[in-house]
Amino acid sequence: MNKNIENYKKAVEQIHVDKALKEKVLEKVDNKENQRKKVHYLRYVTAVAALLTVAIVSVSFLNKPKEEILSKTTVDVSLKKDELLANSNIKRFKNIQELKDLLKENEDKLVYSSSEGSILQDEVKTNNVDSAVSEATLSKNEVSYSKTNNQVENVDEGDIVKTDGKYIYYVVNNGVSIYDTDLNLKSTILEENFSPFQIFINENKLVVMGNNYEGGSVIYNGTKEVTIDSVLKEDIETSYKPKMIARVYNIENIENPKLQREISIDGYYKESRMIGNYVYFISSYNLFFNRSIEELKDEDILPSYKDSCSKKPDERLIDANSIAYFDIDCDYNYSMIVGFNINNNEEAKIETFLGSGENIYVSENNMYIVRNVYEEDWAKRNSKIYKFNLKDGEILLDGSCDVDGYIKNQFSIDEYNGNLRVATTISNVTGSWETDDYYVTYTSKLTIFNEKLEKIGGIDSLIEDEEIYSVRFMGNTGYIVTFKEIDPLWIVDLSDPTNPVVKGELEIPGYSSYLHPWDENHIIGIGYSVKDNGRGGVTNDKLKISMFDISDISNPKEVFNSNYGNRYVYADIIYDHKELFINKEKNLIGFPVNWYNGSVNKTGLLLYRVDLENNKFEEISNMVGTGYGFVQRAIYIDDYIYNLFDKKIEQYNIDTFELVKTVDLEENKALE
Repeated sequence: MNKNIENYKKAVEQIHVDKALKEKVLEKVDNKENQRKKVHYLRYVTAVAALLTVAIVSVSFLNKPKEEILSKTTVDVSLKKDELLANSNIKRFKNIQELKDLLKENEDKLVYSSSEGSILQDEVKTNNVDSAVSEATLSKNEVSYSKTNNQVENVDEGDIVKTDGKYIYYVVNNGVSIYDTDLNLKSTILEENFSPFQIFINENKLVVMGNNYEGGSVIYNGTKEVTIDSVLKEDIETSYKPKMIARVYNIENIENPKLQREISIDGYYKESRMIGNYVYFISSYNLFFNRSIEELKDEDILPSYKDSCSKKPDERLIDANSIAYFDIDCDYNYSMIVGFNINNNEEAKIETFLGSGENIYVSENNMYIVRNVYEEDWAKRNSKIYKFNLKDGEILLDGSCDVDGYIKNQFSIDEYNGNLRVATTISNVTGSWETDDYYVTYTSKLTIFNEKLEKIGGIDSLIEDEEIYSVRFMGNTGYIVTFKEIDPLWIVDLSDPTNPVVKGELEIPGYSSYLHPWDENHIIGIGYSVKDNGRGGVTNDKLKISMFDISDISNPKEVFNSNYGNRYVYADIIYDHKELFINKEKNLIGFPVNWYNGSVNKTGLLLYRVDLENNKFEEISNMVGTGYGFVQRAIYIDDYIYNLFDKKIEQYNIDTFELVKTVDLEENKALE
């Protein structure tokens, strides 16, 4: 047979179309094989091509053949995922029995991981220091307003309040309340038994993330389904599956938000990020058993999920062979990463792991999960980092690496120019941990990995016997605060990632737990001053905000500072960077404070005007008041500052700081 004809036959065989249609095409090709005239040959080649085109169009139209083609692609992706998992010593279970066997094997050394939220931290762009700041954003109608204090440009972090310059979206009283800029209530999203935690705004879409505490299954002794009320009243032992839920609302009509999509998955909400039109969220599901593993049913062990956009929208169990597990510290905790597009009906992508991650970092293209690895006596802690590529909702493992020591928080890890920079504290224990007769010393370390997570540089010891208290990476420079009794600020030149060098050091009393860039020459530290505790050590004294001049990285200086209150002043900015209020145009910076001073409660926005000319923080004192609830966040829209409490919202003039209006939120109570 003519070689070209044979090639066409092979090509046709590779296309998944209706069998009768395929045979008809091949029959026509064979019939024409005996016709030697070139013109006829070319006509039939063209006819074959046209017929195949029609077949492919028909495939798209008729769905079933399309599913066959797509299933092959899905298999290819799954095989690639499994190969990458294996390269990092992560395996998938072959079946449910293998999962049960592993749980039973590790029953005596389980790690019951906390379901508290991990924090995501992202990179700071070197060519735009202010990209990390909750800076004013001008929309088409020239309205300036606050943005969430994100860590990376184009990666939005979920928070309890968002604004688009027209409305304020606030998670309060177990619902989401929407106000206009005059504090008129436009609508409230309030769902029974649903507790929202964080939200996103993306044009005409509102994404609400939270937990449903009644939607899960409550099983009594593995057989009888009961209500949560009966569990509380009868004090019976149960296995309970809480549900983490993501809801997408259309808010084109702000007074009547419409639910468009809902995704639920077992577990508690941990964290979320939005990159473009894709939302990624993480659920942590702690398995709790009151029976032996042999007695458990599949539904007692396997997590479940539901996606209203799926072709099978009913709740489904995640197959055991879709669950991967880490090779260290097996625990009864599932970590589930979900990615989905808020503007289409594609089914959500889910990756499930047996084993938890303590800290998570997300750049524009990658997610890093950091797991603690403990020594046998639990006194020494190291870290295992897994890198996942994020693309169009897919979560694809891209490598792993080991790091000595543990990270302080989300700011200790950063991706820049493809390299990963990690600042860790190494604990060294002398004596017996079991008898409580031991002494712990610390070493601070910096490690740099390339895109393949191969170590390419680092500093083995910044300083001996001091822990890392805060870190900020800004382009080619790293700022690291360590602490024992004084507060050394280390400035590291990272321009050569294979040879990082400490360029400057500044020692001052107290410490900074959060570092924030003000401009290219200044960085702000927020923490506490300290005083002698009378026992040879130090204790917290007052809340402290410092301005550091970093124009000469070899000679950093604290140019001015301000101390506030006493050791009982509590400011979540120390732990949650999203509480920062900043308006560079007005030279304003602040954060919520709550202070119990004897018999008086004080709460409000601790606000400063930054005066670099006169080297001072000018305190705006009238925004912290007494009593009535606790302040959660502060934002601004154009000429107004809004203090958001758990029971009220206060509106202030941004120039005069005079109180303009107060709205009581007590009427917006959750459903009983």
